[in-house]
Amino acid sequence: MNNSSAGAVLAATNLPSSPQVLLPVLAYSLLQKCGAGLADSVLRRRADPPQVL
Repeated sequence: MNNSSAGAVLAATNLPSSPQVLLPVLAYSLLQKCGAGLADSVLRRRADPPQVL
């Protein structure tokens, strides 16, 4: 995973008069976290053997 918070800091410090430049950075960060959570749940589901009652 990338460190997108460094990009947010750079955008905020270099362009303080344009807060809308943070939107793509924050959207990418949110998408990255959701994708990682989805990938984790899929991989866990595949790794767990089915339980027989």
